[in-house]
Amino acid sequence: MAQIISNTLFLQVISCNKNICTLQITDTTGSHQFPAMQRLSITKGHAFILVYSVCSKQSLEELRPIWNLIKELKPNISEIPVMLVGNKCDESAELREVSTAEGSTEASLMGVSFMETSAKTNHNVTELFQ
Repeated sequence: MAQIISNTLFLQVISCNKNICTLQITDTTGSHQFPAMQRLSITKGHAFILVYSVCSKQSLEELRPIWNLIKELKPNISEIPVMLVGNKCDESAELREVSTAEGSTEASLMGVSFMETSAKTNHNVTELFQ
């Protein structure tokens, strides 16, 4: 059963490799207002999904300081699953500010996996969490 704790925290019990796990998703958008909360979420995190909008180059650029903080707080980052995700891939080409190739290149530079999703159409959402 899924449970929304606040507008920035989502909990769900899932089966993961035949084990029961609690999936906690913390939305760090706007967390610059609460840096201690962001640091705590990163410190406790076991996997990270860095999401930007393909319609906003700025949203991709805003992930860089968060990524740097994750690397600072997680010295074993190479052992932790991390995905860079371009959301809104259902939008028309003329609205795009970040191409698939640019997103993929950024992920390669970061040393993380990459995919594009659409929360609106549910494209690749299940695959992302698997």
